[in-house]
Amino acid sequence: VNSQTNNFRNFIFAALRLNEYEWVTNFIHVHSRELPGDIRDDEVNLNTGILKVYEKDFVNALNFLKKVRRKRYLQYLDTSVYKLIIFYEITDLENSYSETARLKDYIRKHKDIPTYLKTGYQKFIKIYENLLKIRQKNERTESEYFVTQLEPIKNVGLGSWLYEKGTELLSSAVKYH
Repeated sequence: VNSQTNNFRNFIFAALRLNEYEWVTNFIHVHSRELPGDIRDDEVNLNTGILKVYEKDFVNALNFLKKVRRKRYLQYLDTSVYKLIIFYEITDLENSYSETARLKDYIRKHKDIPTYLKTGYQKFIKIYENLLKIRQKNERTESEYFVTQLEPIKNVGLGSWLYEKGTELLSSAVKYH
């Protein structure tokens, strides 16, 4: 079951990085039927939600993500991270902080999550929290430092989103005197 779900997820993430949104829509529609019944709806809602985030349709993305029951750790982790992205994009600080706290707590309590995954998600959370702080300060020097720190991961998974948001902050930041 895990490899089936992981393959499904990997195909979708690969296509999303190539901006092949229509392909992803078709893939979810056609190939979700091959997933086990007990996880099918959650996988469809999760992956459709993620697709909607890439399409910048944040309201619908959040609606899909809210339907995911998050029974498996990857579903939980992905749902939380994409909710965090939505909350950032729609400037919902309160939900950003509460979802971050929930995700940290979940990672801490679930010993079944492989270390490499834990580490990756913890790194995302740390950078995300820095991004929130920098956004609130709107200070150029900190934005520059943030973007410089993210340079090595700007083309790796969610690192590209973090880098993009840092670059946006940098271009809108006020010069520090």
